[in-house]
Amino acid sequence: LVQLSPTFGELAAEDQVLLLGQVVLTLTEVDGRPVQFVDGALTPLSVPLPDGRLRDGPVTRGDYSPLT
Repeated sequence: LVQLSPTFGELAAEDQVLLLGQVVLTLTEVDGRPVQFVDGALTPLSVPLPDGRLRDGPVTRGDYSPLT
């Protein structure tokens, strides 16, 4: 689980995707396990993907591979 700051939503959409991509690609480099983003109450969040869609639930390295 990766807890996002309340200010994450204030970032521009492009910056959100880049930040999430960097986190996901880093955390999945070794074992490839999916990453779930949560808020302060540990509630799962939908996160933006590079193609503009929102993903509910965990995301994978493949979701952000277009950034590489």
